[in-house]
Amino acid sequence: MDAQALAGFDLFADLTEDHVSRLSELFTEHRVLMGEQLTEKDDFGYSFFLVLGGQLRVQTDGTDVAQLGAGDHFGEMALVRGDRRSATVTASETCRVAKMMAWDFSDLVESYPVLAQRLEAVAAERDA
Repeated sequence: MDAQALAGFDLFADLTEDHVSRLSELFTEHRVLMGEQLTEKDDFGYSFFLVLGGQLRVQTDGTDVAQLGAGDHFGEMALVRGDRRSATVTASETCRVAKMMAWDFSDLVESYPVLAQRLEAVAAERDA
């Protein structure tokens, strides 16, 4: 993934250019077609996503609870908490996302405590 694109995410604010460059190597970019599901409620969480472009719909029990677009991220709750997915995320249109696998996510939060705190805060906010 392009480090410059990663640097544009609020989540990675205040990280050095070198750190952002290293982190960018842990993400792979994917094109997601309209209607494609990226996560499904109650599944095990194996990945963390950044939205690079397009719109995604977040649903819980068939009810829309959020829309995600460029600059947003999702999938962290299951990874931070070691729990199952709390929502289903589906592409509302063709999208571009960056995906990080769970084992890299574990290294990320261990290596960058400030990111672990930010992700935990997001997870707590989304639980509320």
